[in-house]
Amino acid sequence: ARRIDGETLARIQAFATEFGTGDRYAFIVSGDRRIVAHPKAEFVGKLLGEVIPDLVEKYGLLPKMAAGESIQYVDRSASTGASALTIYEPIESGGSGPRWYFGLSLPYAGIRAPVLAAVTRTSLIGGAAVLGLIAIIGQRFPVHRDVLVAAAPHRPVAEHAQVRSQRRERPHD
Repeated sequence: ARRIDGETLARIQAFATEFGTGDRYAFIVSGDRRIVAHPKAEFVGKLLGEVIPDLVEKYGLLPKMAAGESIQYVDRSASTGASALTIYEPIESGGSGPRWYFGLSLPYAGIRAPVLAAVTRTSLIGGAAVLGLIAIIGQRFPVHRDVLVAAAPHRPVAEHAQVRSQRRERPHD
């Protein structure tokens, strides 16, 4: 947890106002769970439970804040209503009371798209590498014809054993 003073709080409010572009924003929640810095002026001075009562309950925000835990969840944004990753990080306000929290809300679609693209690229590269290894191993260690015959789903095991014994009995040309 970090310690902040009044001047730092004013700079944070200026940052929150400047950073708030509609779909992403920063905010500060005081020790009594009152929003003290937010780009939406109508939220400033209100209790967190007044602004997002359902999310406070759903994610147990107040008990987690009382315990000084870092919190994050993906749900609707308080400002936009769109799906967002919301993060709360504890900070020290200089007093001995409950911790304050620095909050950040980021649009989930903006986070999710690059992650999915990276996962897709990695999967394609991994799949190509596996196919390449199979091809190399197949050339280096050819599979014996008997293994392929035994693996054929249409031939019963007993019939395969009979064919093998007949091959052993026949003289090779």
